[in-house]
Amino acid sequence: MRVFTAALATETNTFAPMPTGLAAFRDRGYYPAGKHPEAMSFFAAPLFAARQRAKTLGWDVVEGMVAAAQPSGTTTRFAYETLRDELLADLRAALPVDMVVLGLHGAMVADGYDDCEGDLLARIRSIVGPGVVVGAELDPHNHLTPAMLASADLLVAFKEYPHTDVLERAYELVDLCAAQVEGRVRPVLTPDAAMRASAIAAALGTTSAYTWLKVPAVEDMERVIAATTLPTLLLGGEVAADQAATFARWGRALRTPGAIGLVVGRSLLFPPDDDVAAAVDTAVGLIPRPDRASVAASGS
Repeated sequence: MRVFTAALATETNTFAPMPTGLAAFRDRGYYPAGKHPEAMSFFAAPLFAARQRAKTLGWDVVEGMVAAAQPSGTTTRFAYETLRDELLADLRAALPVDMVVLGLHGAMVADGYDDCEGDLLARIRSIVGPGVVVGAELDPHNHLTPAMLASADLLVAFKEYPHTDVLERAYELVDLCAAQVEGRVRPVLTPDAAMRASAIAAALGTTSAYTWLKVPAVEDMERVIAATTLPTLLLGGEVAADQAATFARWGRALRTPGAIGLVVGRSLLFPPDDDVAAAVDTAVGLIPRPDRASVAASGS
């Protein structure tokens, strides 16, 4: 198994006056590809875990750039784009790979990028395609975004505060990603779990006015939509081998009162036949009430 691993992390406080520049990353911990020391650094726990697994399982691990900065103000655009592009160049040089495991924070904001992790993961997905397993370890103070969910197969957060389980969670991430590569596990969201998540999400705000739910498309989606009074957008899932069956499932769900549209990423950007335009046209045709519904594509 060929594994690419890297890290890019900082916790951004957008109200803090001091910007986070390249110097902040170099002061906390910056290591070019292949230069990370033997000892584990905080956000490079997935790299360390992959390195240890490689010793016993015979994996080929390619170590990309690692960069982390102390929590501070908004990251400068130059710093983020410089480090992001270095990491992506390391990934391109490592291809082909079976899986990508990253050390991220989950709450990194840069000038022009409200969701740095979502941007990075989307670019990684566009490079490796739909068949490579992509996972990341996150801080529990992350901002879990639709862009992150659309591009990653697995996201694992620390469970302890103080963060004493960083390495334990990294092993969990690496082992789950490897199991998915080998076909031993496959993430599944059941209708009952989707309904529970919808109920929790609906209760989080102070008002339901102007609030829509975006719920992953699952089997028996009609039951999930009927379980809430809030307007519901279907979040398209992973690329399916049987695209026709996926479209049929979406069509049934969209005919349910309360369903108002689709938000789709990989499932349309990487169709099995590579005909993106045809997949988008088919998805648009599923909308029964174009005056009230919408289709949006996420990812790039």
